Amino acid sequence: MTTGFGSALDLGKDVTITFQENTRFTPGAYASNYQKGMVANKFDVTVQNKGSKALDLATMAISMKSGSDTCVDILDGDNNINGAPTEPLAAGASATFSYGVGCLAKTGGPLELGVTLGSDVVGVTGTLK
Repeated sequence: MTTGFGSALDLGKDVTITFQENTRFTPGAYASNYQKGMVANKFDVTVQNKGSKALDLATMAISMKSGSDTCVDILDGDNNINGAPTEPLAAGASATFSYGVGCLAKTGGPLELGVTLGSDVVGVTGTLK
């Protein structure tokens, strides 16, 4: 399954996931994994659990790249980028959290995510801002 930034994707197992449009940001002084010269982008992820059981978001894994260039996730408390919630998402609930990525690439280059949530794998494509 693939989607773009800003589009909701129904995973077919009572879960809908949306990656909001990514934006450029300036990481704080204590941001983890950020290196000077990286293009830093952030985006919000919304997960809606329409099922009858709790969903463990701590099992979500996100890999990222920009073409052949290296990207890493950025955690940055100064910008409220703290990763996925560690508490299970209750049945019928939704959660939104911010995610940060830094790439040794150029603005305008591709931004490609591989997202694993349980047995589902989603590809998300966009452009570095």
